[in-house]
Amino acid sequence: MIDDVWSLEALKNSLDANRELIEDEELGVTFVDLQGRVALGVGFAGKVVFVGSQSRDVKGFSSERVSLVGDKVFVSPSLHLERAFRLEFSGANDDEIECVFAIVAGLRQLAIENSGDLPIDALKDFLVGATASFDLRLELGLFGELVTIFAAQDTAIALKCWHRDSNSTYDFSSSIGHLEVKTTLAARRRHWFSFGQLSKMANDHLTVLSISTTLVPDGVACHELVERILELSDEEDRASFTKKLEDYDLGEMRRTFDLHGAITSIKAYGAGQLSSSGVLPPNVLDAKFYLDLGAFKEYSAEKLANLEPFGLLTAN
Repeated sequence: MIDDVWSLEALKNSLDANRELIEDEELGVTFVDLQGRVALGVGFAGKVVFVGSQSRDVKGFSSERVSLVGDKVFVSPSLHLERAFRLEFSGANDDEIECVFAIVAGLRQLAIENSGDLPIDALKDFLVGATASFDLRLELGLFGELVTIFAAQDTAIALKCWHRDSNSTYDFSSSIGHLEVKTTLAARRRHWFSFGQLSKMANDHLTVLSISTTLVPDGVACHELVERILELSDEEDRASFTKKLEDYDLGEMRRTFDLHGAITSIKAYGAGQLSSSGVLPPNVLDAKFYLDLGAFKEYSAEKLANLEPFGLLTAN
């Protein structure tokens, strides 16, 4: 399928359909963008391939999960490039494919903004970092929680509420309310919840925050956002915050995210409407549900600004 509307689901379907059918150097084209002069498809051994117009010499490279070659020819019914670069990504599971799609979606937008002249050779560090083997879910989850702290109207309260103890059920907890942060790279607000979370939400005075962000070359890494938060904190809060961060390997978190986009994307939902009163079958200890929060009523901007236990600024 060739479509102007690039979607993760269509890419996954194309991978499933073509994984064993593509020969070396061939490309099963899934999407073409004429404005950005780029294309996306499936290559040999189920690799995701991103092709774009090449206007300058490209120094190729290869890492564990991404490689770049230049001076290729790309021909499709709607786009012909006499000189093109070719990026190949390896994705072994859904999380990695989602990460790759977020990368190429950002590259597509950058290509459009540059009228098809994408400086791909200058993006090596971003590409290698974005495709690193470090757990994407862990890194993305921490980034979302850090965004919440950074966007809080009262940084001190946010820091005190963040993982108050090692057995915390929710990301932020106080005597008057709880916040659970869900972060996604996708445009649609679809998040995983455990049955245990859904079954007790209604009684826990819980608000669910949904954050959507993207991977961008000029973005902010988790360790950089930590530094910004430390600058907003007093000595006592800095010490406590730094202690909690010892559980995270910030040095391995090299992905860079769109911070401004993440902050302006924050939406909040009352957990009562998400809760489940069902009962699991015998011997089933827990289950997971994939909820599309777009189907639920979100808080108003005024309510978000006055959210307990700390309000959120969403237009920094």
